[in-house]
Amino acid sequence: MKKLFLFLLIFPLIFFSQDINPKKSIVDIEEKIYTAISGDTVKIEPGTYWGVLLFEELKNLTIDFTSVELLTDQDVTIFTLKNCSNIKIIGLTIRHDLIGCFTNCFDVNTCESISFINCDINGSGFIGICVNKSTNVKVENCKIHQCTVGIFLWENNETYNGISATTSDITINNSFFEENEVGNICFDQNYADLIEFKVELNGKQFLVSPSNYKEKYLSDIYYIIY
Repeated sequence: MKKLFLFLLIFPLIFFSQDINPKKSIVDIEEKIYTAISGDTVKIEPGTYWGVLLFEELKNLTIDFTSVELLTDQDVTIFTLKNCSNIKIIGLTIRHDLIGCFTNCFDVNTCESISFINCDINGSGFIGICVNKSTNVKVENCKIHQCTVGIFLWENNETYNGISATTSDITINNSFFEENEVGNICFDQNYADLIEFKVELNGKQFLVSPSNYKEKYLSDIYYIIY
C-alpha cells in the first residue's frame, strides 16, 4: 500500500517535469544548414520553431523540413535566400502568427535554381513568395494561401540607380492557391517596363514583356498573371 501511495505521489511529478512540446531553437536550423557540405540533404528535426531565417551564398543543398512549422509573431520576412543556388526546400509550413502583415513568407533575392516542394505557405496578409532577380525558381505541390499576393515578381530599387534589370522566371506545378486577396501570381509594373520575364503554370507559359504587359495582364490597378 505504501509503495502504491509513493508511486501515485511521484508519477505526476515525473510526468509534468517532462517537456511534452520542447521549444525548438531557430539556431539549430542555422547550425545544421551552415555546417552542411555541398550535395547534402539536411533533415530538420520536426517541431515548431519561432524566428526568422536568412541564408546567403548557400549552394547545392536539399533541406527537408517535413513536419516542421516556422512561425513569427513579428511583421518581418520569415525566410530569406540571397545569392543562393540549387537549393530545395521540402515540406515546410510557414506563416506569420498575427492578424495581417506587410512582409513576406519567402524572399528569393538574386538566386538560381531554388525549389519549394510540398510546402504550406500562409502569407497571413501579404506575399507568399517574393522573387527578385532570380532564375529557375520552381514551386511544386505547394499550398499558397491567405496572402495579398501568392507569388510576386519584381526588381528592387537598384534598377533605378543605373544598374540594368535582369530577368526572372518561375515554374509552378500542381500547386494550390486559396484566399489570396489580389491575385495568385502578380508582378510589378516598373519591372515589366524594363525587361521580359517568364512564368510557367502547369505547363502553360506566360511571357511578360514591356510591349504586352499592360494589354494582357492589367486588372484594375494590379498586374495579374493568374
